[in-house]
Amino acid sequence: MSSNLQTISQILQEAESQSLYKALILQLNKDFNLAGLTDIKVSENETPTTLQNTLFDIIEHLVRTNFEGFLAFLYRIDLSENQVKNLPKEDFNIFKTQVSFLILKRVWMKVWYRKKYS
Repeated sequence: MSSNLQTISQILQEAESQSLYKALILQLNKDFNLAGLTDIKVSENETPTTLQNTLFDIIEHLVRTNFEGFLAFLYRIDLSENQVKNLPKEDFNIFKTQVSFLILKRVWMKVWYRKKYS
């Protein structure tokens, strides 16, 4: 796993290059489901660009309408609430982009480690 992944696009490209893109989506869906967000499901056929936009929309929806669900999801994927609290909140678009990056990075780590050590 490349440790210098700095953008969502880089994470998704890395997942595709290692043939783990579908596994990334499946893990994301599994984590939504286990966090009690059973109404959220990302299509396995989404392109990386569409996935990125879908995740932005999901984060925005959760933060605005189901903050407890958002926190439950962060807990489920083992993303520290403090990491999110420390993000700049002046511009919500930047905030949801950075939260989406942290989420995808964490989910990607889970998928990559599972593949490497299974």
